[in-house]
Amino acid sequence: MSRNVLKLLNDNEYSCKTNERRKNNYRIIRNLMTAKDAKFIKIHEKHCSRKLTYEGNGRLYYNQDCSCYTLNQNEARLLYERPMCDVKEKVIESLICEVNMENPHELRDTRRSSRPCQYALKANNRLVRYDVDSGLLLESVFLAPLSRCKFLHIAWAKEGYQLELRSKQSNQYQQRESGVAGNVVQTIAILSVYPLEFVAMMEITKEVFGPTVTDVIVSVGLLITMHHGGVVRFHSFERLMSENLLFRAKLGEYVEGHGIVGDTSCGLPINLKLTERPPILLEVKCALHNVQFGGIPWHYIITPHGKEGIHHVHALENGYLAHGGVLDMDDVSIEPESATFHLDGSEKILHLGPKQVRVLKIGDKNPVTGQHQIKEYCTLKPTILAQSESAPPSITVTSSGRCIKRRFQPDQFNETTNEVYINSIDYEPCLEVISLIYVDRTEETGTKGRIDMFDNMTGQFLKTVQLQHPWKELYGHTVLIDMDTIIDIVKGPMSKFSCYVYRLDRRLDTTGAVKKTTKKKKRSK
Repeated sequence: MSRNVLKLLNDNEYSCKTNERRKNNYRIIRNLMTAKDAKFIKIHEKHCSRKLTYEGNGRLYYNQDCSCYTLNQNEARLLYERPMCDVKEKVIESLICEVNMENPHELRDTRRSSRPCQYALKANNRLVRYDVDSGLLLESVFLAPLSRCKFLHIAWAKEGYQLELRSKQSNQYQQRESGVAGNVVQTIAILSVYPLEFVAMMEITKEVFGPTVTDVIVSVGLLITMHHGGVVRFHSFERLMSENLLFRAKLGEYVEGHGIVGDTSCGLPINLKLTERPPILLEVKCALHNVQFGGIPWHYIITPHGKEGIHHVHALENGYLAHGGVLDMDDVSIEPESATFHLDGSEKILHLGPKQVRVLKIGDKNPVTGQHQIKEYCTLKPTILAQSESAPPSITVTSSGRCIKRRFQPDQFNETTNEVYINSIDYEPCLEVISLIYVDRTEETGTKGRIDMFDNMTGQFLKTVQLQHPWKELYGHTVLIDMDTIIDIVKGPMSKFSCYVYRLDRRLDTTGAVKKTTKKKKRSK
């Protein structure tokens, strides 16, 4: 039996530590969400012809991030709206940057950096910084002339501290036509935040990294290069910086032979140059250059070439394949199986199949073989599927009394059958809730999205939420659960986007009890 909400509130008031108060608040919200009589109501619905995003801060961004809606109580309100930009100045990608208040001593300039902001990469090769509350422009940095490279991606090189900006891969044919040597594959720029400062810019060349290099990423202190044949190589980016950085420069300063750093005339200088390939920390060969790291102790997951839907778990310290580390459910489905490390930072692995999610754990290492044991922790299944498995098969009786069992061909699409397939999974770290998102089909309600919530620690079923808007399986659905809010971002045909927002509706009276509507009895005459 769950603890009383009022008791948790009292504990929260008398708690002396911030973390304890925060955990109590999370328990309160979780108890409210998973109560049997708790309902989620739709508070917002919007359709548009441009990409929309939800950044996890209770805000929705529409029209290339020009319109921002904030989710307050049981409605979505327009927070600000900037004028629509020209196609040449549209926002390509963006991310939200917020101060980590648990480590305020790490801020170097609180006057400029303490306010949350939005970093946006624009089509004209500009990195701009907006205030998240007003949408006002705070800073603008010109990266490089479009004739040299075009930046398309922005991400965290180091979460909350450094930004990574990547250009698109160079077109070798166009380089030959323009008379430029086809040696540069990609350009990368690194900038620090709190405050925004230039760190480094480098060019990835075939002369240094070999003729097979195709793409590159900087993440968590590593320079990751991708090559033909599915080869992925990992290098230490910190070592590159310490050994090959030519000079340091700040935004707005003049650099001899280049100009003003970040100015419209010249952009950012190339101050990190390599003359030879850096040492390789790890080299992996896999399909689609997809390597995932995680677990305790550290492991990585890959898909071998030619084995789509099959995943291998290897130990990072020696590269050994874990015992039981070949993940394959051998189920027939439209989408291939996927495997990923759990986002809670534990030793768990989530193996997502069409009809179930296997939660696995990395066990101890065998001292003889050097392999870690992969053990099954629990299995999560949609509740409607568990009920249908226990029900007898559907049988049709003809007029002559002959019984016919209904069968489906393997190539029939989901919408023509009553088969249940898991669409995706979501993890809410604050509430310790893991959810399965799938489709429910009934003659009364039609095709609707359904969410089953489970306890992350035990796998115990908590609650089912059924979404009210129609669910089209041919469309792309991204379902996010943020505390007491459910967001479904739908991508339809012809780049049409829709957004549906649901919020917990549990009305309380002054005593803390749930209000109950009672019908008045008619008095007898």
